Amino acid sequence: MPPAFVIVIAGVVIAFGALLVLAAFAAFEIHRGLPDKLWNRIFSITMVTVILGGFVTLIGIILVVIGALSSGM
Repeated sequence: MPPAFVIVIAGVVIAFGALLVLAAFAAFEIHRGLPDKLWNRIFSITMVTVILGGFVTLIGIILVVIGALSSGM
């Protein structure tokens, strides 16, 4: 696989991870008018989404490093 292709895929992965984190924070801001029981469920999903988004972004950064190393940068 060409290094440039790996870096492009990594960019898409990083963007997806960042979107997951942003969606989680958006849910965090919306919660003000919700009942506590519903918010507790949303909060647990939100935390999972933040962690998942962080891992996806980390995988993307690792792919960028692999692509850069394999291209001789």
